Amino acid sequence: MFTDVEQFELFLDNRELGGIKPGLSRMKRLLKACGSPEKRMRAIHVAGTNGKGSTVTFIKEMLQESGYQVGTFMSPSFTNRQVMMRVNDKPVLDADYLQYANNIIDEIHQLDHEKNAPSPFEIIVAISYQYLAESADVSIIETGMGGTEDATNCVEPFLSVITTIDYDHTAFLGNDLTSIASHKAGIIKKRTSVIVGNVGEEALKTITQVAHDRQSSMHIINKDFQVESDEMMHRYQDESRDIQFELGMKGSFQLHNASLAIRACLIAKQLGVINIQKEAIKAGLAKARLAGRFDMVSRKPLVILDGAHNAASIQTFIETAKHLYPNATKSVIMAAFSDKPIKKMVQQLDTFADSITFTTFDHPRAASEEVLYNLSEHVNKEKHNDWKALIDDVMRHQDMQNVTFVVGSLDFIGKVQINLDI
Repeated sequence: MFTDVEQFELFLDNRELGGIKPGLSRMKRLLKACGSPEKRMRAIHVAGTNGKGSTVTFIKEMLQESGYQVGTFMSPSFTNRQVMMRVNDKPVLDADYLQYANNIIDEIHQLDHEKNAPSPFEIIVAISYQYLAESADVSIIETGMGGTEDATNCVEPFLSVITTIDYDHTAFLGNDLTSIASHKAGIIKKRTSVIVGNVGEEALKTITQVAHDRQSSMHIINKDFQVESDEMMHRYQDESRDIQFELGMKGSFQLHNASLAIRACLIAKQLGVINIQKEAIKAGLAKARLAGRFDMVSRKPLVILDGAHNAASIQTFIETAKHLYPNATKSVIMAAFSDKPIKKMVQQLDTFADSITFTTFDHPRAASEEVLYNLSEHVNKEKHNDWKALIDDVMRHQDMQNVTFVVGSLDFIGKVQINLDI
């Protein structure tokens, strides 16, 4: 039995070396051991290469504005594991966290004995589902990786959302978009609905086939609904609705994510799961914020954090930065996981930045600053093995013509946020 959080966190930390473990067999046993909470949840399941976190956040804010107790499961965490599971933005309390862990500890030990040890992520998902089943009216669940074999995929949602499809986690999901799309489409359940964002023609064919096989209705962006924009106001439109709104989050890509979130809320209303009015939609979208996504953390000096951690999100980051800061001198600090497409990511940033500094951070998957530096052909590049000293140096200078962008792994961005006490 666990009696304090530090003891339990150490237990999980010691299991991290087991790595990622796709498959649902261990999850099913953990959930059965604690009374199958996934069967008691009213849930929306969100998958996709990029945009999951923003889409979850938009839905959450709109539902909270409608008066609901809204549960979320999002990963990775910038601080600790408890904040991965929240109800109305409040993490699970220590006592409940430990109780939910103790509910499954016997099954964890049994699986360990069978040499089929559950991963820390699987354990956290099982804890989260207990918390959300007891405390939330509606829960929005973000997949960890892929869909079909992701630990979150034991949930039985009334609605699924697939945001985007691009190359990521190819060692597990496959090296082509059809394979990746097939994994993501694994979250679609029989005779439910699925919302599909800008996934590309190849991926859309795969998702459409899966939805057809499972007798699920599809809602496709730019076909069944669309969003238009000017500098000040955005407009969601479908067959019967026209909603004007403003966004709190920066970046043209957030408009795409917001449109998926609006559609999700409208479908939930149509299904009778919630009751939501246009005013709550508009208020939620305006209020929504997500740390680490084109996140301005300082004005003097101007510093922006962005968890662009694959080639597609780097490209989106670049487009947003060019649009919002066309005339500024752009300095980039980059750190990334070594199992990402770091060569392409560095090449993308080389063409964008006026100067670029590569660093590293404490994580077994982190690429060294030397590796990143050697991949770059930028004429104004540097490397620094102490990211804290590097960030501290940036914060001491106040060049108003310069913007410093800190990009790369979400784990790295989280460490920077903690260091800056944000």
